[in-house]
Amino acid sequence: MRQLRKTNMEYEERNAALQKHVESMRGAVERLEGDVMQERGRNGLLHQHLDTLRQALTASFSSTPLPASGETPTLDSIDSYMKKLHSVIVGCPQENEHLINTVRDVVNRLDR
Repeated sequence: MRQLRKTNMEYEERNAALQKHVESMRGAVERLEGDVMQERGRNGLLHQHLDTLRQALTASFSSTPLPASGETPTLDSIDSYMKKLHSVIVGCPQENEHLINTVRDVVNRLDR
């Protein structure tokens, strides 16, 4: 009987320790869920900002065709347009001074 009581007390102590651990884990999960929700909110705001920036760039560069191809940006192509524009400018800056000045003007207007 004494042995059973001793074993029972050991199990109760382990159970209490496990219960504390479970509560600690629940608290950690709740904090992490809160962090995830905050990050989702931030990601949503960043996505909105990116969409706004894409719209502004598309509108601002709509009258600036790329040399050689004559491509102008659309909302669907603005990312690739900007990559190509960058490549053109970096590839031959001396030959594209007018384009560089146009890009500067557009970017300066975006900042306002």
